[in-house]
Amino acid sequence: MVEVSGLAVKTIPLFIKANFGDEGYAKWSGKLDSAVAELYKKPMLVNSWFNIQDIFINPLEILCDLFYKGDKKSAWQLGRFSADYGLKGVLKAFIKLGSVNYFIKRSVAVIPNYYRPISMTVHVNETRYALLRITNFPDISELVEYRIGGWMERALEIATSSEELQVKITKSLAKKDEYTEFEVSWL
Repeated sequence: MVEVSGLAVKTIPLFIKANFGDEGYAKWSGKLDSAVAELYKKPMLVNSWFNIQDIFINPLEILCDLFYKGDKKSAWQLGRFSADYGLKGVLKAFIKLGSVNYFIKRSVAVIPNYYRPISMTVHVNETRYALLRITNFPDISELVEYRIGGWMERALEIATSSEELQVKITKSLAKKDEYTEFEVSWL
């Protein structure tokens, strides 16, 4: 069974409330399975693990359908929000101390704190260019790929202070490619 951490789950209702208010949150939570809706009402323990389909992917599908006309790429915005949420305060300052290449190298150790099982590698890590690959993530969803891509993009923006940073998904396990590949470039 694939699982997602409470830290990743916790940002979904925060994102909805920040972007669509309490009324939007009420609409969204009203469409959730009742057991999942009850979990979202309780304080989310960030070190807890949950079935990814029930508590993460299904609620993200509802989010996309309800507020983005079904556009799965909107999960990218949730990933960006999650990076802002998770990389704040002292941690934000710490990130800026390392080089972008160091941060990319470390990201393959950070992202598995959100999902398991997952295998992620840095395939290329050069000046101003990197390729990261997810080689194992059973039943990955495009929503998860977009969320990871958005998280990486925003985290790297924080790390580099670069406005000329780009993260692209060039291959997708969800689309039956051999791996999911994130191409990162920056100036």
